[in-house]
Amino acid sequence: EVTSPGCETKLVRNKFCYGQCSSFHIPRQHPGPFDSCASCTPTRTRNEKVVLNCHGNETKVRKVSIVEECACRP
Repeated sequence: EVTSPGCETKLVRNKFCYGQCSSFHIPRQHPGPFDSCASCTPTRTRNEKVVLNCHGNETKVRKVSIVEECACRP
């Protein structure tokens, strides 16, 4: 939901990245630390402008980050 005082609320469809990733990768050719994946996070987003209708025929513009893709990241 996108809101602002004195304005109507608009519902924007969006994705939600959630979860923990317990996988990891240990390189076999090079000794050293391993790469771990700790959480599911957005990997691709875009900004979208949402116009809210407010009292007195005014409008307000709110910028919303829309999640397009999620993946396991360290």
